[in-house]
Formats: sequence, C-alpha cells, structure tokens
Amino acid sequence: MERRAGPGAPDPYDLGMVVKDPLLGLEIGGCVLTAPVGAGASGRVYKAYHRKLAIDVAIKLLGQVDPRARERFRREGTGMARVSHPGVARVLDMQDVTMPNGVVSTCMIQEFVTGASLASRVTPGVRDP
Repeated sequence: MERRAGPGAPDPYDLGMVVKDPLLGLEIGGCVLTAPVGAGASGRVYKAYHRKLAIDVAIKLLGQVDPRARERFRREGTGMARVSHPGVARVLDMQDVTMPNGVVSTCMIQEFVTGASLASRVTPGVRDP
C-alpha cells in the first residue's frame, strides 16, 4: 500500500513524498497492519485487522529496544488494561514481536477508536475551566 504523505500528516518523519511503509501487511498477534495512524517519540501506531475477532484494532508498536523502555511500556499496558472508561481505548493484548529486521519489540493491541484526533480538538494556549 502506498500513501501520499504531506503537510499535516501525523508522521514526524514525513518528507512530503509517496512512501511505502515496509510494515504494512505484516501480521502481529493475529492482526494484519493495514494503515499507519501516527507516530511519536517512542513508536508508531497502526490500524490493523484482527483476523479471529473480525474487527479493526490499533497496534501501538514500541520503537525502542531498551529493556527498561520495554518494561515501562508493558506496565503502561497492564495499567491501561485495568481501566474501564468510555474515554479510554481498551487494551486487548500485549505481545513481544520479532520485527522483519530481527529486532524484538513490544506491541500493545487496543480497540480502534474512530473520530477526530485530540490535536484537532485542542486550541493551543486555551484551557477548559
């Protein structure tokens, strides 16, 4: 799959050209990565299709291989899995995964929530009372 990257795209590595994400189509934990959703300092988020559950999910893929970062990420997932709130995406699973380059990473599989991004709803410098 190719996508047109351009201004306003969520990818901080966006160069404004057509790029092919090498992870699209990869299967992780029974889920096939179908589209990039966003990226940040610690990793990337993909939309994926969960084959057994027949639903779209979000996969947060940790980009760091540091064991301490992976442990913090696991604790984040475990803590989030205990939260039940309409404003928090449910955590469905956590897994270690070997990437195509041989690096072992950790991923969090969450419910996929559609809608506007938080950034589009927040006005810089304005705080709700």
